[in-house]
Amino acid sequence: MLIRTAVIDDESVQREYLLSLLKKWEETAINTLSIHQFDSAEAFMFEYEEDRRYDMLFIDIQMKGMNGIDMAKKIRQHDDLVNIVFITAYPDFMQSGYDVNALHYLIKPINDKKLFEIMDKVSAKMSGTVKPVLIRTKQNILMKIDPDSIIYIEADAHDTKICTKSGMIYAKESITDMAGMLGDGFFRCQRSFIVNLKYIKYITRKEIVLDDNRLIPISRNLYDKANRAFISYFKGGMDE
Repeated sequence: MLIRTAVIDDESVQREYLLSLLKKWEETAINTLSIHQFDSAEAFMFEYEEDRRYDMLFIDIQMKGMNGIDMAKKIRQHDDLVNIVFITAYPDFMQSGYDVNALHYLIKPINDKKLFEIMDKVSAKMSGTVKPVLIRTKQNILMKIDPDSIIYIEADAHDTKICTKSGMIYAKESITDMAGMLGDGFFRCQRSFIVNLKYIKYITRKEIVLDDNRLIPISRNLYDKANRAFISYFKGGMDE
């Protein structure tokens, strides 16, 4: 499998060093890399407008012009699936990564063992069978979403609100359309809500409590079925 990768850093020495480490990982990996280098966020975004087929982005946070955090936010408007790893000399910036669902941080100087662990994780993730969901946003942008990142979906008139780990997405698809796109691991607990079983903390007769303590209403007649699905999911398979 080919992992299409971009390294975005305004320091050529840092780019070349990271490139050498990625090549070293590739020598013993089952997957191959296609690596593209960019010396600024603006240079990457210019190409990204024409070609968004990236699986992995290594982004330096502190760059001249647009910084790495702002660049990642722009990318997340179009792609919720691409793996983002930030590179920084200052761990103070790490909190910002939660806003864009960053996979990891690498502190300069980059530790090769830590980098290889990240690449192994991405390689295993891409070798899986979970396919992204393709939706059209309210801004009429075609966008792919990793189903694993979806926390819940709520009907919004004829459209839907998709709550993901990196924020809310407003889609043109109906909730029935979304239910048809999603596979095992999701439960429609009410006419207006679909919940990812992965993020449920517990279920009561009136509502589902998520890991972050958000409350999702549940139809009374679906309580038993929801509990069976919840238990079965964490035992390793759906049982409806």
